[in-house]
Amino acid sequence: MTSDNFKFHIRKLQTLGYIAKADDGYYELTASGKEFANRLDTQRGQAAQRPKASMLLIVTSQCAGKEYFLLHQRRREPYFGFWGIGS
Repeated sequence: MTSDNFKFHIRKLQTLGYIAKADDGYYELTASGKEFANRLDTQRGQAAQRPKASMLLIVTSQCAGKEYFLLHQRRREPYFGFWGIGS
């Protein structure tokens, strides 16, 4: 790939909001880019349409007059570090 061709594609990914240049000079995926990569069908080269089935589970406990909620912190991309409830 030529340098001009590479620059063209980098600019295109930046324009789409999929990547951003970090302070250290390297490019990294944005939240939008991580979500797109998560849905990418690598055989067809486009976003896959997947049905979504959801369930909401809220676990609470009361102790000494205070209410507590069970939460979890994501350890995988695209939402690494985010906190949430079971679903």
